[in-house]
Amino acid sequence: MTAAEVRAFAARLLAMIGDAPRQALVAGTIRQFYPEKGHGFVRLADGSARDNVFFRRSAVEGATDADLVPGRSVRVVIEVDAGRGPRASRLLLACATPPLPPGGRASG
Repeated sequence: MTAAEVRAFAARLLAMIGDAPRQALVAGTIRQFYPEKGHGFVRLADGSARDNVFFRRSAVEGATDADLVPGRSVRVVIEVDAGRGPRASRLLLACATPPLPPGGRASG
């Protein structure tokens, strides 16, 4: 991401939040999580493929690595670093029920 792209992305994020407090939660889904590296990415709910927000395991609240599966609904608090782009300072699971596995049936 170039510096101009980061600034444009930051402007879009601020427009999404508007006049809300800086700690506003933004909806998204886990795109990918790398447990061995301790970080991953969230795709924001607006559906834009470029709107991926970086997160570290330390930002995750009330979840284990096993909960951080692709497609899982989450809420994130976003901080924008001009040098590195957007990152989640907090990540919360959107619901307590994990998504169904492929095939749509819960095991048990």
